[in-house]
Amino acid sequence: MTNQDRPYIKLWITDLEDVFNNNKQNKNILQNLHNELAFRKKNRKKNQNLFFKISNELNNLFFKWPSTVPIITGDNPKTIIPDNLKELGLLKAMEYKVGKGSTLKPEQRINILSDIYNFEIPEKFKQIFKDEIEKWGHPKSAPRLEKIAVNISSFVKNAKKRQDSKKYEVAIDDWESDLKELKKMFYDGVYDFKYPTTDI
Repeated sequence: MTNQDRPYIKLWITDLEDVFNNNKQNKNILQNLHNELAFRKKNRKKNQNLFFKISNELNNLFFKWPSTVPIITGDNPKTIIPDNLKELGLLKAMEYKVGKGSTLKPEQRINILSDIYNFEIPEKFKQIFKDEIEKWGHPKSAPRLEKIAVNISSFVKNAKKRQDSKKYEVAIDDWESDLKELKKMFYDGVYDFKYPTTDI
């Protein structure tokens, strides 16, 4: 490893801690810090503690894209979700709709989802969903994208579990199409690598 690969080679551990505290959402900086600490002697307690902190932050910045394949249980599929299968919560409030009853074109749906990912959630919806709004994270963050993707994948899996799932074929196609587009736009190459923790 060359000095060019180690931009923080000349920094003391206290300097590295400052860089970490000021850049917890910057994957590139965190990865460089992680690599620098991995290169140094790991038996020093301060190095070890910071190494673990950075590993945890990196893990929080990445997530596994959710599947839409349902897990079939012995439960009656009809009881898993409401009969009027609709988008619940914030996505619905932001006018995201799919299926036969929706007049939105694919690009309009993606625009709505993109706005939810990229921008602050309107204050009125923060109030309505105040009990869960923290789970949505900040704009352009892994928690925000993960929350959108997990919600939509849950809609798909629940619809597929139903005995009358054919009634929701158009909605399922719309959801799965939107998930693929979101993955291509925001996830691939950005959040698709879960950074490993390393024993010291």
